[in-house]
Parts: sequence; structure tokens; C-alpha cells
Amino acid sequence: MSFLSRLATRFYRNSWVGVFIILLVLCSNFRYSFINTDPGGDSTLLSLPETFGWGFFIPLLIAFVPDRYRVLRRCLIGFSLFLASLLFFGEQILISGYKTIFTDSIALNILATNPREAAEFMAGASLVKYLFLPLLLFIASLVIAYVVYRLSRTKKGEISAYWLAVPLVVLLGGGFFSSYLIITSYRNNYPNYKVMTPLSRLITGVMKCAEEMSSVEETLEALRRVDCGEVHQDPSFSAHSLVLVVGESATRAYHHCYGFPLANTPFLDSLIASKEVILFDNAVAPAPYTAASLSQVLTFFQRTDTLSTWDATPTLPLVLQKAGYYTYWLSNQEKQGLFIQPVAAIASTSDSLYYANVRSSRDWWAQELKLDGDVLPHLLTSKTPSLPKNKLFELVHLMGSHPCCKERYPSNFARFKPEDLPSPLKDRSQNEAICEYANSILYTDYMLHEIIQRYAQEPSVVVYVADHGILTYDPEAGEMSDVFGHAPHWKSISVPFMVYVSPKMRQLHPELVSRLEAVKHQLFTTDVLPYFLCSLMGIRVAKYPASSQDPLSSKYVAADSVVVTWQDEPIVVRAT
Repeated sequence: MSFLSRLATRFYRNSWVGVFIILLVLCSNFRYSFINTDPGGDSTLLSLPETFGWGFFIPLLIAFVPDRYRVLRRCLIGFSLFLASLLFFGEQILISGYKTIFTDSIALNILATNPREAAEFMAGASLVKYLFLPLLLFIASLVIAYVVYRLSRTKKGEISAYWLAVPLVVLLGGGFFSSYLIITSYRNNYPNYKVMTPLSRLITGVMKCAEEMSSVEETLEALRRVDCGEVHQDPSFSAHSLVLVVGESATRAYHHCYGFPLANTPFLDSLIASKEVILFDNAVAPAPYTAASLSQVLTFFQRTDTLSTWDATPTLPLVLQKAGYYTYWLSNQEKQGLFIQPVAAIASTSDSLYYANVRSSRDWWAQELKLDGDVLPHLLTSKTPSLPKNKLFELVHLMGSHPCCKERYPSNFARFKPEDLPSPLKDRSQNEAICEYANSILYTDYMLHEIIQRYAQEPSVVVYVADHGILTYDPEAGEMSDVFGHAPHWKSISVPFMVYVSPKMRQLHPELVSRLEAVKHQLFTTDVLPYFLCSLMGIRVAKYPASSQDPLSSKYVAADSVVVTWQDEPIVVRAT
């Protein structure tokens, strides 16, 4: 018997191992596709080449071990079965408990915690209920492999070397195709985990997570080296809370308090009517996307600064630390990922930070993204006993109205229907999307109610601003009228901006309200927010004096319009 014939014989004799691996992978992928809101049938089909590639590679690797090394061969078989089963059980737990497969978000949950917390992440799941299916697949693989083995044998009990062409063709074709898909998606910074096998998902997820953690750490180190010089606050500002609530994808025109016909801001309406909230009606975001906007809004960098970059200027948390505040970042957004890296680095400059739901920005397609209400139990106040300082700066970063909007609020906030729209569009699905957007703002109004009530009995200032807005099938948007989402349009950077001053803070500093009332109609971009807050709270930053674009500054220069440049294209916003 020739070497190739012996190799083919050993391959088909152990092919049950490969069949078992293939069946396990197919089971995981099809189960995930079945329960996921994005069924991904095409993705499951695209995973077949890699699945069969692994299924043929393992038996071929085992076949290269000569008969005299049977112990080594059995060890390879045992290790292959153990690894495949471990990955299968792990993903069954993730699919059942978290509606997801292994991604860099799961790696982040494990790598960003201590061993005990990582174990708790996977704890509570019973493996017993998953044992029956692998046992059934194991029996099926033995039967399939036996049939194939019998059919491929010659009358002499040998297997022709020509039968090796089958695994080689599958390995080469499947390997090339799957490698192309994986490498392309990885280089595009958006790995498509659904077209991978569990082993590839594990490797890619861990690599991507580690890469992004390293990127955040590098940016963080650069931010920590920035010198903001001396920082002083007026001593009359004693114990208090300064709370900044950052909304997501909230367009100003879709709030009832700004004239939207649906009553989706009842709490804000009542506070504005009682003059407890000062509403600014000409705030403009510096960019139509989160990372580009907040990297300016939360640092002392301004869009007109052509000689510097955002990461060469101090962050708002760092400056407020020097002013005597304990800085705390509370977020329901992603902890890391391509679309959030600058924000994650800025967040890490706070004294402490808490993510209500640890995930990366590649989880938009996953089910059951958690609601903003998850942050409420984790709010602090200046009177929290464990705080080392009596002045608190707290930034609360919400998911707000980020599409898909119907996932941003609980079912009892689904108040508005297409028939409620006074000027509906012809397409009912577009009207439904607009109503879902209005409902998400209704839920944000509830969140602001809960947050403000938490600080209403102490000296406090609560500021609400959105990172940017979106277009919502706006017929006045011209060629962008069919867009629902981020867009370089003046309406998608016109954002809500408002300030609440508590009764006790009004007693201590009555000048705050008068100063805010005097400038609430001024046009400004929100990249002046750090200057605005420092001016409001009596903070002087030696290296970053008052900005001429800050409406609270004596240097402010009023304008009828502002120009925001995005990808070399100007977006002109005029004062209302």
C-alpha cells in the first residue's frame, strides 16, 4: 500500500472526528441565526466553507500520524473533541443567556474584569441541558463516517489515494474563501463574526478586543500628558453636583419643547413652564457623528483650531479634577470599538467610570441591548458618603435615540403611532420609524426626570445636550429626504441644549439663572461646552481662557450663522 493510500485510509477511518466538528459548528450557527432578529441565513451559508475546511483539516492532520504513534493520534483526537465541545458549550450559553455568539464584546467582558467576575459572567448556566444534542451529533457523525468509509474502500480494504483530492479541494477552496472574508472584514475594523466558526470567532474576538484596549490606553496616555496649567474655582462654589447628561442622536426639532407636534417631552415642558429649566434654541453639534462630535465637546479643542488636535488638549474631566471635583463617568454606551474609541479614552480620564452594560460598538445587530434606565441605580450625588470630595462632576452618557429607535425604550413608552402624525408621509414604514424616534425621545424625557429629581434637593446644575441629531425621512432635506440616520445636514447637527439649576443652587448663586437667561437664544456650537461650564461655575483655566465662541463669555461674538465642516464639506446652520 502506497503512502498516499495509507494516508487516505487513516483520513477516512478518522473522518468521524471532522463530521462531529462540522455538525457542532452548524448547530451553533443555525441556532444563532434562528433566534437572532437578523436571521443571517446568508451568513450561515457563508460560514460553510470554513466549517467544512476545519472538518476536513483535523482528520487530515490526524492521518499524518503513522500507526506506530497511535497514542499521539489519540491525544490529537481527544484534544480536537475537547476543544470543539468546549467552544460549542460556551456558545450555547452565550446564545441562550445573552442572544449572542462570541465577539470582541464578550472578550471585553472577560478581559476587562478580574477572574472571579469573568467566571460569574458565564456562571449560572447548566451544561446538562446541552449534553443531549452533542451526544446525538456524535452518534450521527459515527454513522456518516462509517458509511463514507465503507463506500470509499476497495475490495482489498484499501482506500485509493485519489480520495485525498476531496479533502484537499475543500481545504484549499474553503480556506481561501473563508480567509478572504475574515481578513477583509478584520481590516475594515468590523469583523463579521456570523460567517466564522467558533474557533475563528474566539481568536478574532480576543485579538480585536486586545487591539482596541491597547489603542484606548495609548490615547489615554497622551491625554494624561496634556498640561492645562493652573485651575482655580471661585471659593463661593462649595459642595454641589454638576451633572452633564449626554444624549444620543437627538434632533432638536423632534422635541415637543422645541415645537414638535407630538407631546414627547411632558417633563421638560413642565420645567420650562415653571422656569426651572433654561432652554437654549440655537445649539449646534460640531459634527454629525458621535466620536467626531464628543472628541470636541468633551475636550478644550474647538473646530476652528487648525494648529492642534483634540487629543492634544485637556479633557473636561481632567480640568474639573484640578478644580476640586470628583469626576465620575456613567455610561450605557459601548466601552470600546471603532466608533467610540475617542470617547472611551476621554471617559478613562475620569476618577472613576462605570459602564451599565459592557460591550463594543460591533454589537448593534445583537438583540436585547440594555435600556438607559440601567444607569439610574448607579447615580452618585455630592452627598454620597464614599466620595473623597464634596464637589461632584458626573457625566451620564445615554443611548438615547440611536437607531434602531424601537430598541431604546420599553414597551410602555410606545405611545405614538403613525395616525398621530399631523403630516404623515406616504410610506407607512417611514411614519412608524418617525414615531419610534419620537417614542425614544419620550423615554429620554423620562430619564431626565429621574436624573433631575435625584439632584433637586441639593445644590446642583444639570446640563443636557445631545452629541448630534439625525435625519428622519425629512422631505425638506432634498436629496437626503430618504435618509433615516446620520447625515451631513444642518438639521442633523441642530441639537437640544438645556440647563437645570436646583432651588438650593439658585439661592446660593442667583446670578447663574440670569446669566443663562441672557444668552439662551445665542447661536453657538457645543464644542465650547468645557468653556461654557467653566465660565458658569466660576472656574478659571490658565492655559485655556474664555472663548469668543462661548455665549457666556464677555468675548463672545454673536453670529447669524455657523459653519461646521465635515469631510471637507461645509454645513451652514443659521440662527432660528
